[in-house]
Amino acid sequence: MKYLAKGNKPDLLSVCEEMGVEVDQSSKVVDIKKLILNSQFYVEEEVKIILDRVISDSEEQERNTQKEREERSKQEEKEREERMALEARQHELELRKLELSQQNQPLSDESGRRVEIGPKIQLTQITTKFDEKHEISLYLINFERKAHRISSSAKEGLGGLPVGGFTSRTL
Repeated sequence: MKYLAKGNKPDLLSVCEEMGVEVDQSSKVVDIKKLILNSQFYVEEEVKIILDRVISDSEEQERNTQKEREERSKQEEKEREERMALEARQHELELRKLELSQQNQPLSDESGRRVEIGPKIQLTQITTKFDEKHEISLYLINFERKAHRISSSAKEGLGGLPVGGFTSRTL
């Protein structure tokens, strides 16, 4: 009788089904055990064998289910990584296309002549912040000098640009 203790309710219900004992699904475990023991088909060795087989089958089914979940999870993770890598590659390609389209892009001025535009430099990189305490004319003179230096550097292949941006000492 102690061997029945290792079976849970679904296992005991399966044993009852194989023995031909009718039992209600809502019955308690204790009642199911009593029905098995009091059955006319009860033979202890056969019930032990049936219970062991039912328990091993349910454990194997649980292992298979767990394995399938893990495989599905790995597959989903792999697909997610591939999708992210593809998106990153597409983003890089789009950035590269933008860079190539903006480099040395010819434009037309008002007279219809083609004008070449060099690499774009942001205004905040070449200018210092204007302090209202100082005179505006000094700020404008510095701006003109920096603009001239950059335009001549662009013609020389950006060789004259200082690394790390402009400071008041580079003027």
